Amino acid sequence: MPAAVDDVLDVLRDGKWHTIEDIDTQCRDLNRNQIEFILSFLAEYGFVKRLRQPGTLTHTLKAQLTFQMQSFLQRLEELKT
Repeated sequence: MPAAVDDVLDVLRDGKWHTIEDIDTQCRDLNRNQIEFILSFLAEYGFVKRLRQPGTLTHTLKAQLTFQMQSFLQRLEELKT
């Protein structure tokens, strides 16, 4: 599962809003339920913001890294070089 989380984070790394379809297209080894589960986990701990379909708690329309998570990932990349 950690590789799956990394795959989703790689899509979101640019800091832009991404639709579930965009994430699904780029994470071919994951199905929509797995993506929703990962996004739910990341959102619960403040790593990701989600826009959800009105009237639902789980159906994500778009997701984006929080500013803090994006900064953290950028710093990790800087430390690698």
